[in-house]
Amino acid sequence: MELTLDSALQTDAEGILADQEVASAIVAVTTSGQVLVAASGAAGKGLSTATTGKFAPGSTMKTASALALLRDGEKASTTVPCTPSITVDGRKFTNDADYPSSALGTITLESAFANSCNTAFISQAGKVSQQQLHDAAADLGLGVPSTSACPRSSGPSRRRAPARPTTPRR
Repeated sequence: MELTLDSALQTDAEGILADQEVASAIVAVTTSGQVLVAASGAAGKGLSTATTGKFAPGSTMKTASALALLRDGEKASTTVPCTPSITVDGRKFTNDADYPSSALGTITLESAFANSCNTAFISQAGKVSQQQLHDAAADLGLGVPSTSACPRSSGPSRRRAPARPTTPRR
């Protein structure tokens, strides 16, 4: 395997993750499969969260959700509610503790995506079908066979879309 890491990007990513209090990773892969960054946060306690594929994808599903919503006719300027919390089927979901309070309220889909508003995306779960979400994720390379030599989590998206929406996590 040829090493393709970009040392400057790798150093920047490691610096960003240095003070994270939860297991975290930053991975950047080019369209040709070259891994430019594979950095793991110290909170992983020595586990390479960037390469083992043992953790949920977090806000990765916000990307698939945004794509599905846009394909369904929503616009970046569409407004969505970004509330401190939302309850679905008796389960309460919140934004991260460090979510900026200035980005709460009725905001654009673009702002919800840029700020990673969990509650905004959860509130939109019924607007697209599970198949639309599945297809958007697959088109982004999630849950489909990879030519990359790096291990990854293949999760349930290899199968037909689940009957219930999955919960986005950051």
